[in-house]
Amino acid sequence: NVDTTLGTMDQIKQSYKGFGQACTRMSRNFGKVGCVYAGVECALERERALRDIPNAMYAGCVTGGILAFQAGPGAMAMGCAGFAAFSGVIETFMHS
Repeated sequence: NVDTTLGTMDQIKQSYKGFGQACTRMSRNFGKVGCVYAGVECALERERALRDIPNAMYAGCVTGGILAFQAGPGAMAMGCAGFAAFSGVIETFMHS
């Protein structure tokens, strides 16, 4: 999407302008994921009075489902399973 008729410096400036916008958007989305996951995991730890690997997996499942909500039930199920599996693997690695 960069205008190739421009000079080299102008092309670099144009490409970095889009890069900054993409970084802002991705960081905002990453922040949302982190907030939802941390909030759910904290609530689970408080409710269950345990700090264990299943908490991370449950939090991952809820987070994956919430993030895929607009895409429908199938996507929510896949998001739940994928995020729970990822969270379980990372938590297992962190506890070993």
